[in-house]
Amino acid sequence: LSNKTVEDYLTERLHTVTLATVSKELGVLKSAYARAMRWDWVSTTPFRGIALNQEGEERVRWLTDDEEAQLLATAAPWLREFILVGLDTGLRRSNLVGLQWSWLHDHGTVLVVPRQVVKAKKATVMIPLTTRAATIIQRQGRQGLHVFTQADGQAYSVDQVGMAVIRTAKQAQLPGVSLHTLRHTFISRLVQEGRPLPEVAALAGHRDIKMTLRYAHLAPSHLRAGI
Repeated sequence: LSNKTVEDYLTERLHTVTLATVSKELGVLKSAYARAMRWDWVSTTPFRGIALNQEGEERVRWLTDDEEAQLLATAAPWLREFILVGLDTGLRRSNLVGLQWSWLHDHGTVLVVPRQVVKAKKATVMIPLTTRAATIIQRQGRQGLHVFTQADGQAYSVDQVGMAVIRTAKQAQLPGVSLHTLRHTFISRLVQEGRPLPEVAALAGHRDIKMTLRYAHLAPSHLRAGI
């Protein structure tokens, strides 16, 4: 393994994931090399001079209203519905693609994501649905366990939807946009509207308020009003 190999991998992965994600992928290997050097198993490390950042401090990519319109205009009809529900719920990729009818409550106006499928697995996440999202969900028609299904009734995979969003974003000339960008946009818009960060954290299902604080810089006017 050479320094160039690591750099090439880092560059390639940054086309589809954030620096925080690829840093976590490489972090284990970097730690292994560091320990091997302490034990005199190797004399050098291919990670020398390569900065990794697992804290996710890079800019959060979110969609403006114009970018949303551009993405929707380019997307295929089936993908457009995924995008709209993602923007209005902030669901994580696996929960959005795997959305189930049993998660709908109060006559389809509230989404309750079970604790077992939430990333932290510590608490359920309750998200009141916008009229737009509720309408899209209800018109899918119940064809089984999942809300979104293909023509043959089979559920979509996360990779299938994720790659479709990336291809559509490139076609729409929107760099850095992925399926996860929909979640970033949902959270960013709440913060920009001046919603309290604990409220945003609850809607986003963040297990730690520190994750929500990454978006605090998007509401300077709201914070100035507090001062």
